[in-house]
Amino acid sequence: MNTIPDSNQNQAKSRAWLFVFPILALLLLTLILVSKDGPGLSEPKDLVIPTDLPRTNGPLEVLLFEQLPVLVNERFSSDWRLVDIQFNEDSTQAVLWMAETDSDGEILAREPLLILAILNTTKTQWSMYTALDENFGEHLMASDFGESELADSVLVGVEPKSPTGIVYGGYYLPWEAGLTKRVTWSVSHTSCTPQSHCYYAFDFADGTMFDVVAAKGGFVYHWRDTCSNNNKSCTNSITLEDRTTIPWTYQIYLHLAKNSIPEELKKRRNLR
Repeated sequence: MNTIPDSNQNQAKSRAWLFVFPILALLLLTLILVSKDGPGLSEPKDLVIPTDLPRTNGPLEVLLFEQLPVLVNERFSSDWRLVDIQFNEDSTQAVLWMAETDSDGEILAREPLLILAILNTTKTQWSMYTALDENFGEHLMASDFGESELADSVLVGVEPKSPTGIVYGGYYLPWEAGLTKRVTWSVSHTSCTPQSHCYYAFDFADGTMFDVVAAKGGFVYHWRDTCSNNNKSCTNSITLEDRTTIPWTYQIYLHLAKNSIPEELKKRRNLR
């Protein structure tokens, strides 16, 4: 589910205060807040760097294959994988998104570890600051990312920042009471890196198909359930428009099963 404020409040959509339909083993839901845990401790492991990243003899080589592994092994005792890098315009500053993994290489369901890297004037070494450092927020705000949406969407200090500065509440877990699901991705979800501007996204799974209910009431804004199951190039989803917030926000439920959305939720009508 992706929360995107909208200033156009003249669109009328079908109302769906509560709905139930089958879902594939993975449900992506944004806007539900879960608690944040810091990196766990275990035996030091090698850092996983994506193989498609360039291996040159320049500053990027120094950052990724020399300084970053040293930092991770000195500061942490967990498995880590580099999942994304965001550079400033002249590539002298970078924010690295690190995901913690288990012993099998599976990414753990927790927030990413952010590392801010700033190249020195000789362009040979990087100063690196992790999000766990007390002064990380100060360095981030002083960097070229300080005025970007990145600084507005990450944890600076102890308070999470929403894109609008508004805290949205009233949400429940999107399944029947008494059931338990496993969080396989939290806000470190690949689609929710700064480039995608996706806020508070979570994947839930229990190894089966399961029914999902609305985490909060709303109006049907968009739907699709024609994609075949397990088709990674096509995604079924339903989007709810929440008009109780100012500005309006949206809940997006992804990875739904084919033909799983009830017909009564596929009709739009004007509401007065």
